[in-house]
Amino acid sequence: MCLRIANDCPPLEAEVWSRLGERFFTPSPGGGVGLGLSIARRVAELHGARLVLKPWRDGAGFVAEVVFPA
Repeated sequence: MCLRIANDCPPLEAEVWSRLGERFFTPSPGGGVGLGLSIARRVAELHGARLVLKPWRDGAGFVAEVVFPA
């Protein structure tokens, strides 16, 4: 089972991809405090799932998937 959420944003640079989901990291100024994805990752882990982040729409934006074991 998988929960998939897409974020429509400009393409992300390699440095951003390497830090996406890191606590207190936000790629856009004024875009929050950078905790949402790190919290989602931890909650997924606590439920035996994993958070997968990957490009969306030819590199524009990204998809966050919470993947649960079969």
